[in-house]
Amino acid sequence: MLGVSLCSSAVASAQEPSRTGDGERPKTAARGQENFGLGATLGFFNPSGLVLRGGARAAALEVTAGFMPALLSYGSSRAPQLKFIAPFELTPQLVFEVAELKREIRAGLRLGYRYNWALGHGGSVGGQLGKRFGHVVLEGVFGVAVYPGAADRLRGDEVPQGSSFNFPPSLNWGFNVNVLYYP
Repeated sequence: MLGVSLCSSAVASAQEPSRTGDGERPKTAARGQENFGLGATLGFFNPSGLVLRGGARAAALEVTAGFMPALLSYGSSRAPQLKFIAPFELTPQLVFEVAELKREIRAGLRLGYRYNWALGHGGSVGGQLGKRFGHVVLEGVFGVAVYPGAADRLRGDEVPQGSSFNFPPSLNWGFNVNVLYYP
């Protein structure tokens, strides 16, 4: 059993990538192109749907299109009325890589514009953590979005005219999981 263990560790160390001149292993996350990716996202910060990303590793443009779930609370605070909506939303965002952490985990910053069919125009700021596995990138995306005219747009369309909201529909925050494929 000891001979098998020693033999397997010798094979494993022989298969390890060679170290660079400064003593570090070469980065495996940089293999393959990173200029164009496509995938899907699910969550409550960006719309759940399709993702397209183009650009460089340091800065890229990402466009997400899909349905954005929201729970509206309006009426009296003692007996609120609740309404679930999931309007279509389009979100172009600039994505900037700001750091690379241990185990090739990348941290980034996001700034974007949003158009939601029920809430109107808006803007967002957020962050992300991601890791590349070959041609696939798995990311956790989080942030805050503001839709300045959301309350006025919702009154009459989604909720009764003159309703007061218990929580402002113009503010949204959440978390998404992105899976991107880089061909």
